[in-house]
Formats: sequence, C-alpha cells, structure tokens
Amino acid sequence: MVECERCGDEVSRLFEHRTRTETMTHRRTERVCASCHPTLPAELERERAVTDGGTRVSSCPTCSGTTIDDGGVLRCVECGWTGV
Repeated sequence: MVECERCGDEVSRLFEHRTRTETMTHRRTERVCASCHPTLPAELERERAVTDGGTRVSSCPTCSGTTIDDGGVLRCVECGWTGV
C-alpha cells in the first residue's frame, strides 16, 4: 500500500497529477489517489483501501456497510457478513 500525497489515504496505486506552479513555467508533479485526481473516472475510487485490509467492493446486503474483497471472499467490516 502507498500513501496519497494530497489526502494521506493508503491506496493500492497512485496516479501522477501535474499542476502548474506559481511561475506558470514549471509544473509540479504529485502522486495522488483516484479520488484526489481531477480527471480520472469515478470507477477508480473503489480502490481506496479500507482500514482493516482489502479494497472497497460494494455495500453489504445485510447492513449496507462497507464490503471489502479479502482474497476472493467478500467481507463486511461492520457486521461480519461473508460471501463469494
């Protein structure tokens, strides 16, 4: 896992985002996550890591909580539901 330079979240991959500096002749490169990058599609936001491991996949069918992919098994971090 790597850390986004803008928001500090732990994510599985970063994207380079180049912004102009104050002089307008140079650009500054940041390594940011999909949710901080202004031009990436929203589907990539799902890769944000969940605190206890895995990446966010969908909502839990039981409690509508955060569900993560934990090695091929879906697991709810709130109620403990598991499924394939």
